[in-house]
Parts: sequence; C-alpha cells; structure tokens
Amino acid sequence: MTPEDRTEAAWKLVRQKDPSDSIRSIMMDTGASKGTVNNMRNVLKKLEAAGYQPEEIRASSWNRARQVANGSPESQEHEDWIEAEAQKLVDAILNAKLAARLLKHTDITALALAKLSPDLPNALMAEWAPEPGFDPNDEAEDLPF
Repeated sequence: MTPEDRTEAAWKLVRQKDPSDSIRSIMMDTGASKGTVNNMRNVLKKLEAAGYQPEEIRASSWNRARQVANGSPESQEHEDWIEAEAQKLVDAILNAKLAARLLKHTDITALALAKLSPDLPNALMAEWAPEPGFDPNDEAEDLPF
C-alpha cells in the first residue's frame, strides 16, 4: 500500500468508531503512526461537534476531513491556501524579529511552543513524521490477515 492508502485505511477505521479498534490496532492494521491516528480522532471529534452527519464524514477523504475540521475555505485549493497561510506566519515572525531567536536555541523554542499550547509539539511531530514504510521482514503477528 502507498502511504496515502495507509492513511485512508486508518481514516476509514477511525471514522467507523468501532470500540474494538484501539489506537494500537489501527496502527498495526494500517501502518499509520500514533500521532496520525490521534490527529484523526481529534478531527473526527471536531467534525461531529460542528454538526456534520455520519454519512458526510464517511464520504470524506482524510485530506478533505482535515481541511474542513481546520476551517479551510471550501472554494480555494487546499495546498495554495496552506502555502499562503504559512507565508503569512513567516512574515509575522520576520516582522516581529523573532526568527533569529527561534533558531538560536531550538530547545527553548520547543519549550516555548509547548507553553503556548501543550498539544502543539505532538501535532507538529505528527505532521512531520514520515509514515512508516513497509518492511517485509517485520513479524506479521497481530495482523488480521
């Protein structure tokens, strides 16, 4: 399976909300990371809280669900929107003359981000973590097939 296939498989399991599907079992079944599965569960909660019906959620891809949960404009191409928002943040950091301070001591920057929002470091790691590749030498125990 491609990384996209694994991610979509994990999203399918998360949105089914089967009580027997633990984070670990979804990770084992799909190869998605713990951070990705946690992020998916958070997105599902946001969509449900926003009033989206189960049928709407089931019909959405992971990328689309994440866009909607994060308030991405419906009419704008998602990648272009992300790029524009990221550039705005870079400009704000540069205007506040924070770039050098952020880069000088990354350990202090990490602590500051955690103080800003305790969930931010985990969300960043989940965003940046590569999906694990398929290793044919891995033990196949606990897999349903």
